[in-house]
Amino acid sequence: MSRFHIIAFASVVLVAGCGPSRPASDQATITCPSGKALLDGVCVTQTVADYVACVRAQGAQLERESSSRLSADVGAAGIRAGGAHEVSDALQKHYAASDANVAEIIRTCNRLAGLQAGEGVATATQPAQNQIAKSEPQSAPGRKIPARFRWYYLGRKEESRVWSRTGDKTYQERYPDGTLSDFQVTGHAEVEGDLGDLLRRVPDNRQEFFIPYTGSKHMVLRMRNRTAEMDQGIGSAPWINLGEMNDIE
Repeated sequence: MSRFHIIAFASVVLVAGCGPSRPASDQATITCPSGKALLDGVCVTQTVADYVACVRAQGAQLERESSSRLSADVGAAGIRAGGAHEVSDALQKHYAASDANVAEIIRTCNRLAGLQAGEGVATATQPAQNQIAKSEPQSAPGRKIPARFRWYYLGRKEESRVWSRTGDKTYQERYPDGTLSDFQVTGHAEVEGDLGDLLRRVPDNRQEFFIPYTGSKHMVLRMRNRTAEMDQGIGSAPWINLGEMNDIE
C-alpha cells in the first residue's frame, strides 16, 4: 500500500467522527460506478477522493476551526472537480498566499498524488514520460486541429484557461495567474461521435485529455483518469466534461 493511500485510509477514520451522520440505510443505497468513490454523498473520481482524503488527514493537525474549514472547502472543491489537479488549484487560490500551514499541506498532497515534481515523484513519472515521447503521433489526416481555444473552469469567467498549440504534438495551457502546463499528443480517438486528439500532461499524472477537431458536434474539452489496466488495453474509464471550448482558432 502506497504512502498516499495509507494517508487517505487514515482520513476515513478522522472524518468519520465529524459532521452529521447519515443513516446506514441511506449510505447503503449509494453505489458508485467503477473508477469512482463516494465523497460526502457524491460519486467522484478515485483520484479526487484520494486527494481530498489526503488534505483532510493532513489538516487534522491544524487548530480545530482551521481544520474544519479546510475539510469543508476541500470537500466542496472535490465534488465540483473533474480531477485532483482542479482541487489543488482551487485550494491554492484560496489559501496559498494567506495560510502557510495549508500551503504546506497542499504541497505535501500534490507530491503524494504526483501532481508536481517532488520527492519520490520524478522517478515514478519518468517511464510514462518516455512512453509519451516515443509515441510521437501525427494528427489524423484531413482534420483541422484547434490552434488555440479558451475554457472556463467551473464556468467562471475569472477562471479562464487558454490552450495553445505549441507544436505538431504539443499543447500548453495558461492559467489566469500565468502558470503554464505542458501536454503531449499521444494518439487519436472518437468520443460520442466526435474525432479528436488524446493528450497527457507532462510530467504524466495519469490524466488523459481529449480535444475534438474543429467543427465537431461537441466542442468540449474532456478528461479522464487512466488506470494501469487501460495501458495494457484492458477496460476503460468515463470521460468528464471540463468545459465548453470558446474563442476557437
